[in-house]
Amino acid sequence: MLKLAKLALFIYFAALAALFAFIVPPFEAPDEGGHLEYVNYLARRGALTNQNVKTLTVFGEGNQPPLYYATASLASRLMKRDGTVRFVLRDNKKHFLAGGGDSFVPRYYHPGEQTFAAPADRAAFYLLRLYSVLLALFNLYFIYKIAGLFFGGEPFRLMTAALAAALPQFAYLSGMINNDGLSNLLTTVCLFLIFKLLNEPAERKNYLWLGLCFGLGLLVKASLLVLLPGLAAVFIYAGWKNKPARAAIIKSSLLGLAVAALLAGWWFIRNQFLYGDLLGRQAEMRALAHIVVQRPLLTLLFGTQFCLALFLSFVGAFGWLGVLLPDSAYYFYGLLMLAAAGGVYLGLKRNSFVQPKIYLALFFIALNLGGVISYNLAFNSM
Repeated sequence: MLKLAKLALFIYFAALAALFAFIVPPFEAPDEGGHLEYVNYLARRGALTNQNVKTLTVFGEGNQPPLYYATASLASRLMKRDGTVRFVLRDNKKHFLAGGGDSFVPRYYHPGEQTFAAPADRAAFYLLRLYSVLLALFNLYFIYKIAGLFFGGEPFRLMTAALAAALPQFAYLSGMINNDGLSNLLTTVCLFLIFKLLNEPAERKNYLWLGLCFGLGLLVKASLLVLLPGLAAVFIYAGWKNKPARAAIIKSSLLGLAVAALLAGWWFIRNQFLYGDLLGRQAEMRALAHIVVQRPLLTLLFGTQFCLALFLSFVGAFGWLGVLLPDSAYYFYGLLMLAAAGGVYLGLKRNSFVQPKIYLALFFIALNLGGVISYNLAFNSM
Protein backbone atom coordinates (compact mmCIF):
# COMPACT_ATOMS: atom_id res chain seq x y z
CA MET A 1 0.00 0.00 0.00
CA LEU A 2 2.81 2.42 0.90
CA LYS A 3 4.59 1.62 -2.38
CA LEU A 4 1.43 2.53 -4.27
CA ALA A 5 1.16 5.75 -2.25
CA LYS A 6 4.76 6.61 -3.13
CA LEU A 7 4.14 5.97 -6.84
CA ALA A 8 0.92 8.00 -6.72
CA LEU A 9 2.77 10.91 -5.07
CA PHE A 10 5.41 11.08 -7.79
CA ILE A 11 2.83 10.72 -10.57
CA TYR A 12 0.76 13.50 -8.99
CA PHE A 13 3.73 15.86 -8.81
CA ALA A 14 4.89 15.06 -12.36
CA ALA A 15 1.39 15.70 -13.67
CA LEU A 16 1.00 18.97 -11.75
CA ALA A 17 4.39 20.35 -12.83
CA ALA A 18 3.76 19.25 -16.44
CA LEU A 19 0.35 20.95 -16.29
CA PHE A 20 2.07 24.20 -15.33
CA ALA A 21 4.59 23.63 -18.14
CA PHE A 22 1.86 23.46 -20.80
CA ILE A 23 -0.70 25.89 -19.37
CA VAL A 24 1.54 28.85 -18.50
CA PRO A 25 2.08 30.86 -21.72
CA PRO A 26 5.65 30.95 -23.07
CA PHE A 27 7.94 33.35 -21.19
CA GLU A 28 5.32 34.23 -18.57
CA ALA A 29 7.77 33.11 -15.86
CA PRO A 30 10.56 35.28 -14.43
CA ASP A 31 13.51 35.65 -16.80
CA GLU A 32 12.54 32.63 -18.90
CA GLY A 33 13.50 34.48 -22.08
CA GLY A 34 16.96 35.28 -20.70
CA HIS A 35 17.53 31.66 -19.66
CA LEU A 36 16.52 30.43 -23.11
CA GLU A 37 18.78 33.00 -24.79
CA TYR A 38 21.71 31.57 -22.79
CA VAL A 39 20.77 28.05 -23.94
CA ASN A 40 20.68 29.32 -27.52
CA TYR A 41 24.02 31.09 -27.11
CA LEU A 42 25.79 27.89 -26.04
CA ALA A 43 24.04 25.84 -28.72
CA ARG A 44 24.98 28.35 -31.39
CA ARG A 45 28.54 29.26 -30.36
CA GLY A 46 29.73 26.38 -28.20
CA ALA A 47 31.67 28.92 -26.12
CA LEU A 48 31.24 30.81 -22.85
CA THR A 49 29.78 34.30 -22.56
CA ASN A 50 31.81 37.42 -21.83
CA GLN A 51 29.70 40.21 -20.36
CA ASN A 52 32.42 42.76 -21.17
CA VAL A 53 32.11 42.18 -24.93
CA LYS A 54 28.80 43.27 -26.46
CA THR A 55 28.71 40.52 -29.08
CA LEU A 56 29.39 37.83 -26.46
CA THR A 57 26.78 38.80 -23.87
CA VAL A 58 23.43 37.35 -22.86
CA PHE A 59 21.24 39.98 -21.25
CA GLY A 60 20.39 39.32 -17.62
CA GLU A 61 21.74 35.77 -17.35
CA GLY A 62 25.10 35.77 -19.14
CA ASN A 63 27.04 36.11 -15.89
CA GLN A 64 25.68 32.78 -14.60
CA PRO A 65 27.79 29.58 -14.55
CA PRO A 66 27.18 27.47 -17.66
CA LEU A 67 26.37 23.89 -16.57
CA TYR A 68 22.55 24.04 -16.70
CA TYR A 69 22.58 25.87 -20.03
CA ALA A 70 25.03 23.37 -21.53
CA THR A 71 22.83 20.41 -20.53
CA ALA A 72 19.70 22.21 -21.76
CA SER A 73 21.32 22.96 -25.12
CA LEU A 74 22.01 19.24 -25.50
CA ALA A 75 18.38 18.46 -24.64
CA SER A 76 17.06 20.97 -27.20
CA ARG A 77 19.05 19.18 -29.92
CA LEU A 78 16.61 16.28 -29.59
CA MET A 79 14.05 18.51 -31.35
CA LYS A 80 16.35 20.74 -33.40
CA ARG A 81 19.64 19.79 -34.96
CA ASP A 82 21.28 23.12 -34.09
CA GLY A 83 19.71 23.23 -30.59
CA THR A 84 18.59 26.85 -31.06
CA VAL A 85 15.01 27.83 -30.17
CA ARG A 86 14.05 30.82 -32.28
CA PHE A 87 11.40 33.10 -30.82
CA VAL A 88 10.08 36.67 -30.90
CA LEU A 89 8.68 38.56 -27.89
CA ARG A 90 6.69 41.78 -27.79
CA ASP A 91 6.05 43.53 -24.47
CA ASN A 92 2.49 44.13 -23.36
CA LYS A 93 2.48 47.30 -21.26
CA LYS A 94 -1.25 47.90 -21.04
CA HIS A 95 -2.29 45.44 -18.34
CA PHE A 96 -1.09 46.89 -15.05
CA LEU A 97 -1.49 45.01 -11.82
CA ALA A 98 -3.79 46.54 -9.22
CA GLY A 99 -1.64 48.95 -7.24
CA GLY A 100 0.56 49.96 -10.16
CA GLY A 101 4.23 49.13 -10.57
CA ASP A 102 6.07 47.76 -13.56
CA SER A 103 4.61 44.23 -13.53
CA PHE A 104 1.99 43.22 -16.06
CA VAL A 105 -0.44 40.34 -16.47
CA PRO A 106 0.41 39.04 -18.97
CA ARG A 107 3.81 40.56 -19.70
CA TYR A 108 3.89 39.67 -23.40
CA TYR A 109 1.41 39.65 -26.26
CA HIS A 110 0.31 36.13 -27.14
CA PRO A 111 -2.93 36.17 -29.22
CA GLY A 112 -2.28 36.38 -32.92
CA GLU A 113 1.48 36.50 -32.49
CA GLN A 114 3.91 34.00 -33.96
CA THR A 115 6.06 33.54 -30.82
CA PHE A 116 8.10 30.71 -32.30
CA ALA A 117 9.65 30.67 -35.77
CA ALA A 118 8.58 27.08 -36.52
CA PRO A 119 6.80 24.11 -34.90
CA ALA A 120 10.19 22.57 -34.11
CA ASP A 121 11.09 25.64 -32.05
CA ARG A 122 7.86 25.34 -30.07
CA ALA A 123 8.50 21.63 -29.51
CA ALA A 124 12.04 22.33 -28.29
CA PHE A 125 10.73 25.01 -25.92
CA TYR A 126 8.27 22.63 -24.26
CA LEU A 127 10.87 19.87 -24.17
CA LEU A 128 13.10 22.18 -22.11
CA ARG A 129 10.19 22.84 -19.76
CA LEU A 130 9.71 19.09 -19.37
CA TYR A 131 13.45 18.76 -18.71
CA SER A 132 12.83 21.03 -15.70
CA VAL A 133 10.02 18.72 -14.57
CA LEU A 134 12.40 15.74 -14.74
CA LEU A 135 14.98 17.56 -12.60
CA ALA A 136 12.28 18.40 -10.06
CA LEU A 137 11.20 14.76 -9.85
CA PHE A 138 14.75 13.76 -8.91
CA ASN A 139 14.77 16.62 -6.41
CA LEU A 140 11.57 15.32 -4.83
CA TYR A 141 13.11 11.84 -4.62
CA PHE A 142 16.09 13.15 -2.64
CA ILE A 143 13.76 15.12 -0.36
CA TYR A 144 12.12 11.75 0.32
CA LYS A 145 15.56 10.21 0.97
CA ILE A 146 16.54 13.00 3.39
CA ALA A 147 13.32 12.45 5.34
CA GLY A 148 14.34 8.82 5.72
CA LEU A 149 17.58 9.88 7.42
CA PHE A 150 15.60 11.93 9.93
CA PHE A 151 12.50 9.85 10.58
CA GLY A 152 13.12 6.38 9.14
CA GLY A 153 9.50 5.25 8.85
CA GLU A 154 7.96 5.17 5.38
CA PRO A 155 4.81 7.17 6.36
CA PHE A 156 7.00 10.06 7.57
CA ARG A 157 9.09 9.97 4.39
CA LEU A 158 5.94 10.14 2.27
CA MET A 159 4.45 12.92 4.38
CA THR A 160 7.60 15.03 4.02
CA ALA A 161 7.77 14.50 0.25
CA ALA A 162 4.02 15.17 -0.05
CA LEU A 163 4.38 18.53 1.71
CA ALA A 164 7.08 19.54 -0.79
CA ALA A 165 5.06 18.24 -3.75
CA ALA A 166 1.97 20.16 -2.60
CA LEU A 167 3.80 23.50 -2.46
CA PRO A 168 2.36 25.45 -5.44
CA GLN A 169 5.50 27.49 -6.12
CA PHE A 170 7.67 24.38 -6.26
CA ALA A 171 5.41 22.75 -8.85
CA TYR A 172 5.11 25.98 -10.85
CA LEU A 173 8.84 26.72 -11.10
CA SER A 174 9.47 23.03 -11.81
CA GLY A 175 7.68 23.46 -15.13
CA MET A 176 9.59 26.55 -16.33
CA ILE A 177 12.90 27.05 -18.13
CA ASN A 178 15.48 28.23 -15.59
CA ASN A 179 18.67 27.07 -13.89
CA ASP A 180 16.92 26.74 -10.52
CA GLY A 181 15.82 23.16 -11.18
CA LEU A 182 19.35 21.78 -11.53
CA SER A 183 20.64 24.06 -8.77
CA ASN A 184 17.91 22.90 -6.38
CA LEU A 185 18.50 19.25 -7.26
CA LEU A 186 22.25 19.40 -6.61
CA THR A 187 21.67 21.35 -3.39
CA THR A 188 19.25 18.67 -2.18
CA VAL A 189 21.70 15.89 -3.12
CA CYS A 190 24.45 17.75 -1.21
CA LEU A 191 22.20 17.99 1.86
CA PHE A 192 21.37 14.29 1.61
CA LEU A 193 25.09 13.42 1.49
CA ILE A 194 25.83 15.78 4.38
CA PHE A 195 23.21 14.18 6.64
CA LYS A 196 24.30 10.72 5.50
CA LEU A 197 27.88 11.65 6.37
CA LEU A 198 26.81 12.22 9.99
CA ASN A 199 25.71 8.56 10.08
CA GLU A 200 28.85 7.28 8.30
CA PRO A 201 31.64 9.78 9.13
CA ALA A 202 34.44 7.37 8.21
CA GLU A 203 33.13 6.51 4.70
CA ARG A 204 35.43 8.32 2.26
CA LYS A 205 33.05 7.85 -0.67
CA ASN A 206 30.51 10.16 1.04
CA TYR A 207 33.08 12.99 1.00
CA LEU A 208 33.99 12.32 -2.63
CA TRP A 209 30.36 12.29 -3.76
CA LEU A 210 29.71 15.43 -1.74
CA GLY A 211 32.68 17.20 -3.33
CA LEU A 212 31.51 16.12 -6.79
CA CYS A 213 27.93 17.36 -6.30
CA PHE A 214 29.02 20.57 -4.59
CA GLY A 215 31.46 21.35 -7.41
CA LEU A 216 28.83 20.66 -10.08
CA GLY A 217 26.35 22.79 -8.15
CA LEU A 218 28.74 25.74 -8.16
CA LEU A 219 28.87 25.42 -11.95
CA VAL A 220 25.09 25.88 -12.01
CA LYS A 221 24.72 28.73 -9.50
CA ALA A 222 27.34 30.44 -7.39
CA SER A 223 24.67 30.82 -4.69
CA LEU A 224 25.53 27.26 -3.59
CA LEU A 225 28.46 28.86 -1.79
CA VAL A 226 26.03 29.40 1.10
CA LEU A 227 26.49 25.67 1.80
CA LEU A 228 30.20 26.15 2.52
CA PRO A 229 29.89 27.19 6.22
CA GLY A 230 27.58 24.19 6.74
CA LEU A 231 30.10 21.87 5.10
CA ALA A 232 32.85 23.20 7.35
CA ALA A 233 30.64 22.72 10.42
CA VAL A 234 29.87 19.11 9.46
CA PHE A 235 33.51 18.23 8.81
CA ILE A 236 34.60 19.76 12.12
CA TYR A 237 31.79 18.06 14.05
CA ALA A 238 32.50 14.66 12.44
CA GLY A 239 36.19 14.92 13.35
CA TRP A 240 35.48 16.10 16.90
CA LYS A 241 32.90 13.38 17.57
CA ASN A 242 34.94 10.47 16.13
CA LYS A 243 38.41 10.66 17.66
CA PRO A 244 39.68 7.26 16.42
CA ALA A 245 38.87 8.17 12.80
CA ARG A 246 39.80 11.86 13.09
CA ALA A 247 42.85 11.71 10.81
CA ALA A 248 40.91 9.82 8.12
CA ILE A 249 38.00 12.29 8.40
CA ILE A 250 40.34 15.28 7.97
CA LYS A 251 41.92 13.69 4.88
CA SER A 252 38.51 12.79 3.42
CA SER A 253 37.19 16.31 4.08
CA LEU A 254 40.14 17.92 2.34
CA LEU A 255 39.83 15.46 -0.53
CA GLY A 256 36.12 16.28 -0.97
CA LEU A 257 36.85 20.01 -0.99
CA ALA A 258 39.68 19.44 -3.47
CA VAL A 259 37.28 17.63 -5.83
CA ALA A 260 34.85 20.58 -5.63
CA ALA A 261 37.69 23.07 -6.21
CA LEU A 262 39.00 21.16 -9.23
CA LEU A 263 35.54 21.02 -10.78
CA ALA A 264 34.43 24.61 -10.17
CA GLY A 265 37.54 26.59 -9.33
CA TRP A 266 38.28 27.50 -12.94
CA TRP A 267 34.97 29.39 -13.18
CA PHE A 268 35.82 31.70 -10.28
CA ILE A 269 39.39 32.22 -11.55
CA ARG A 270 37.91 33.13 -14.95
CA ASN A 271 35.60 35.66 -13.24
CA GLN A 272 38.59 37.24 -11.53
CA PHE A 273 40.47 37.64 -14.81
CA LEU A 274 37.46 38.87 -16.82
CA TYR A 275 35.53 40.96 -14.32
CA GLY A 276 37.93 41.68 -11.48
CA ASP A 277 36.14 39.65 -8.79
CA LEU A 278 35.77 35.94 -8.11
CA LEU A 279 31.96 35.92 -8.05
CA GLY A 280 31.50 38.15 -11.10
CA ARG A 281 29.24 40.34 -8.95
CA GLN A 282 30.21 43.56 -10.72
CA ALA A 283 29.33 42.09 -14.12
CA GLU A 284 26.00 40.98 -12.67
CA MET A 285 25.30 44.45 -11.29
CA ARG A 286 26.06 46.01 -14.67
CA ALA A 287 23.81 43.52 -16.45
CA LEU A 288 20.97 44.05 -13.95
CA ALA A 289 21.48 47.76 -13.41
CA HIS A 290 17.70 48.34 -13.64
CA ILE A 291 17.10 46.44 -10.36
CA VAL A 292 20.24 47.42 -8.39
CA VAL A 293 19.16 49.11 -5.15
CA GLN A 294 21.95 48.88 -2.50
CA ARG A 295 19.85 49.28 0.66
CA PRO A 296 20.67 48.65 4.35
CA LEU A 297 19.41 45.56 6.20
CA LEU A 298 16.87 47.34 8.42
CA THR A 299 15.38 49.12 5.43
CA LEU A 300 14.95 45.82 3.60
CA LEU A 301 13.34 44.00 6.52
CA PHE A 302 11.16 46.79 7.91
CA GLY A 303 10.99 49.54 5.31
CA THR A 304 9.81 47.41 2.40
CA GLN A 305 7.37 44.56 1.78
CA PHE A 306 10.25 42.10 1.45
CA CYS A 307 9.13 39.72 4.23
CA LEU A 308 5.58 39.54 2.87
CA ALA A 309 6.81 39.12 -0.71
CA LEU A 310 9.20 36.37 0.40
CA PHE A 311 6.38 34.45 2.07
CA LEU A 312 4.00 34.88 -0.87
CA SER A 313 6.62 33.82 -3.42
CA PHE A 314 7.58 30.80 -1.29
CA VAL A 315 3.99 29.55 -1.25
CA GLY A 316 2.91 30.61 -4.73
CA ALA A 317 3.29 33.73 -6.86
CA PHE A 318 2.90 32.96 -10.55
CA GLY A 319 3.64 34.74 -13.81
CA TRP A 320 6.13 37.50 -13.07
CA LEU A 321 5.28 37.18 -9.34
CA GLY A 322 2.04 39.06 -9.94
CA VAL A 323 -0.54 36.27 -10.14
CA LEU A 324 -1.44 35.23 -6.60
CA LEU A 325 -3.45 32.49 -4.94
CA PRO A 326 -6.59 33.22 -2.88
CA ASP A 327 -5.81 34.62 0.59
CA SER A 328 -7.09 31.42 2.21
CA ALA A 329 -4.24 29.44 0.60
CA TYR A 330 -1.60 31.67 2.22
CA TYR A 331 -3.33 31.42 5.60
CA PHE A 332 -3.36 27.63 5.26
CA TYR A 333 0.34 27.36 4.41
CA GLY A 334 1.20 29.93 7.06
CA LEU A 335 -0.55 27.87 9.74
CA LEU A 336 1.13 24.74 8.39
CA MET A 337 4.57 26.37 8.77
CA LEU A 338 3.76 27.50 12.31
CA ALA A 339 2.64 23.96 13.18
CA ALA A 340 5.88 22.57 11.73
CA ALA A 341 7.96 25.06 13.73
CA GLY A 342 6.02 24.10 16.86
CA GLY A 343 6.63 20.43 16.18
CA VAL A 344 10.37 20.99 15.84
CA TYR A 345 10.42 22.96 19.10
CA LEU A 346 8.52 20.25 21.00
CA GLY A 347 10.67 17.53 19.45
CA LEU A 348 13.86 19.25 20.59
CA LYS A 349 12.42 19.92 24.04
CA ARG A 350 11.50 16.26 24.50
CA ASN A 351 14.72 15.00 22.88
CA SER A 352 12.65 13.01 20.40
CA PHE A 353 14.79 14.21 17.47
CA VAL A 354 18.37 13.33 16.65
CA GLN A 355 19.56 16.75 17.73
CA PRO A 356 22.76 17.26 15.67
CA LYS A 357 20.81 16.67 12.43
CA ILE A 358 17.98 19.00 13.43
CA TYR A 359 20.37 21.75 14.48
CA LEU A 360 22.31 21.29 11.27
CA ALA A 361 19.09 21.49 9.22
CA LEU A 362 18.13 24.72 11.00
CA PHE A 363 21.62 26.07 10.33
CA PHE A 364 21.25 25.38 6.61
CA ILE A 365 17.83 27.07 6.59
CA ALA A 366 19.42 30.13 8.24
CA LEU A 367 22.28 30.13 5.70
CA ASN A 368 19.83 29.97 2.80
CA LEU A 369 17.69 32.76 4.25
CA GLY A 370 20.84 34.82 4.77
CA GLY A 371 21.75 34.33 1.10
CA VAL A 372 18.30 35.51 -0.02
CA ILE A 373 18.52 38.58 2.22
CA SER A 374 22.06 39.36 1.05
CA TYR A 375 20.99 39.21 -2.61
CA ASN A 376 17.99 41.47 -2.01
CA LEU A 377 20.14 44.05 -0.25
CA ALA A 378 21.78 44.66 -3.62
CA PHE A 379 19.00 43.75 -6.07
CA ASN A 380 15.28 44.42 -6.02
CA SER A 381 14.10 40.96 -7.08
CA MET A 382 10.64 40.97 -5.46
